[in-house]
Amino acid sequence: MLWRGNSYIVGVLSMTMLVLTAAGCAAESFGGGNREPSPKPGRTFNPKLNRIGTGSGFQRQQIVAAVQNEDVNFTQIEEIRRKFWKTKPGEADYDALRKQFAEVLVEKDIQLLHAAATTSPNNPNKVFAKITMNATDGGVPDAALPAFNRWVKAIRKHLGIREGVKYQGIEDAKASDLKRLAAAAEATDHFAKQYETMRDWAEYLAAGRQEDFYPTPESYALFVLLTDGDGMTTDEATSKLNELIKKTGKEVLLEAADRQRKHPKTQKGLLQGSKSRLLTELMKELKLDN
Repeated sequence: MLWRGNSYIVGVLSMTMLVLTAAGCAAESFGGGNREPSPKPGRTFNPKLNRIGTGSGFQRQQIVAAVQNEDVNFTQIEEIRRKFWKTKPGEADYDALRKQFAEVLVEKDIQLLHAAATTSPNNPNKVFAKITMNATDGGVPDAALPAFNRWVKAIRKHLGIREGVKYQGIEDAKASDLKRLAAAAEATDHFAKQYETMRDWAEYLAAGRQEDFYPTPESYALFVLLTDGDGMTTDEATSKLNELIKKTGKEVLLEAADRQRKHPKTQKGLLQGSKSRLLTELMKELKLDN
């Protein structure tokens, strides 16, 4: 206890140090120790994304159970989706509907993953697999498709599946073993998390609420770093964000990120009027593209 015994003076000094330390911490940049003013007085630096899923990827037991589940009714996804988009964070039904929506999206994702992982582009059955995938709630959203394909490619590589061989069907069958597929999916968790983030964003895009997904400039900047190319882990993206803040200054970076955050996006996840990646456009805006 701070006030134990006859340590009144020590207690006062300790309390003073705590107050001074708290004041100093409030000025630090996100994830680092750079003491810079906050972008706007009174506003908390908040990089949180309004995800639908957990952002933690897919667990091995989830994958096995979902692939074996023959009672999945994908027609219910649209009804749950419709109900979810009628709510907003903080409203009574929001958390329950978000959880329900996340659960059916996981079921859908794993069914799509199973179809894609067991059928290479060289497999004669690829046309039927594509039809099956598109029939599952429209398949993978356009904005999330590159991330999904990277995940599938990483899984197949982890399973030792050779591509472009004479008997491709035999190679593809290596992904049919559910336990091995689930282990490979778990081992490629980095790609799974990137896909999950892009899938959630694609749902916001389709609902016309893309700005709600990243409600602050810093959350948008972190999102761009997390999802560019092969992506980064949250820690890596956080570190990179702090590097950019050091180079440009917090105000400059967040103003540029906010302009791009509010700019309309296509269903493929690009800025309207641009064919470049979001990070490329942000670097141009910051004059860091050389």
